[in-house]
Amino acid sequence: MTEGPYLLTTEMLQTLLAACDRPLQTSYPKLQEPEPFELEKSKIKTFLAQCELKFITEGNRFDDNEKKTRYTSSLLREVAWNWVETFLNQERGINLSWKELKTNMRHAFGQVDVEEIAFEKFQILIQQGYRMAATYWAEFQRIKADLPYADNVCIAQFRDGLHPEVKRHLLMSEVPATVLVDYATTAIKTDSHL
Repeated sequence: MTEGPYLLTTEMLQTLLAACDRPLQTSYPKLQEPEPFELEKSKIKTFLAQCELKFITEGNRFDDNEKKTRYTSSLLREVAWNWVETFLNQERGINLSWKELKTNMRHAFGQVDVEEIAFEKFQILIQQGYRMAATYWAEFQRIKADLPYADNVCIAQFRDGLHPEVKRHLLMSEVPATVLVDYATTAIKTDSHL
């Protein structure tokens, strides 16, 4: 073996090849673990937000739904643990996406979706049978206040709860259904004439 510039190059090449065999060392920030969640309804939103932040910040550790749901489940205690344990005991384990787990936890522990509640109220309101259109409109508005739905969606919901004769008259007279307030006003007038 000769000495000189070639020896240095060979050593450098061996060092580079050895470095290629080692996994890359990258440093990711690590966040503090979220407080375990027991059942305090006021803390569910904070708990889920802390988990979400950890998943985003430590993306290399939480790169799929299974890791996220397992991690979150491991932080549940007492009644919350009993709740998630039913999913764990299923044949395939927790078979939920992170989004589904969050939604189910919100429902189970008291933070229910306002839109979903409003939609359920609409369904009950529509099925209550005949009442004056003005009364129905007042009840409808209270529920609609919790929904970000466009007028065309609300008109369809409103129409479903009208008395069949009022609904038939509005359909036959081809009343434009673009502005909810205008449509409701026409329905109230029609109801008073019938």
